[in-house]
Amino acid sequence: MAKNYLPNTFYLRQILNYDLETGFLYWKINKSPTATAGSIAGAKSYGYINIRIDNISYRAHRIIWKMFYGVEPANLIDHINRNRSDNRICNLREANNSQNNANSKTKNKFKMKGVRVINKGCRYEAFITIKGKYKYLGVYDTPDDAHAAYIREAKKYHGEYFRNGD
Repeated sequence: MAKNYLPNTFYLRQILNYDLETGFLYWKINKSPTATAGSIAGAKSYGYINIRIDNISYRAHRIIWKMFYGVEPANLIDHINRNRSDNRICNLREANNSQNNANSKTKNKFKMKGVRVINKGCRYEAFITIKGKYKYLGVYDTPDDAHAAYIREAKKYHGEYFRNGD
């Protein structure tokens, strides 16, 4: 999704209400036949809530950040619990691309971040990506050993953003 600069904070607060407990945005005014005052704003797409304001689509978590803090988010907004539609402010934090990826789920068949098969399934390589750069962590006999090497490095480099990958 291309970056769209958000409308000003005053305008957002005129047209939307934010519920701190649920993380939902509600329309204050009638914006269209389907976006009526009191109804939940937005629709889910790829797990995220998208909201159309004046014919431009925005991610709800970015709108919420601006409404809550009064400024455009400088970076990405990371969902701490990895639930893309959980937009409670306590679940949102700014993150750079590397930090956001550190909090992502793994996509490999082992469900272990930082592990890949080498030598036709006989050995396992451990690796980590730090600020877009690949770092080799060694070759191991089991995927668990390779994953343990990844975890040691990930905790050191990613700190609070580290997630095991499940």
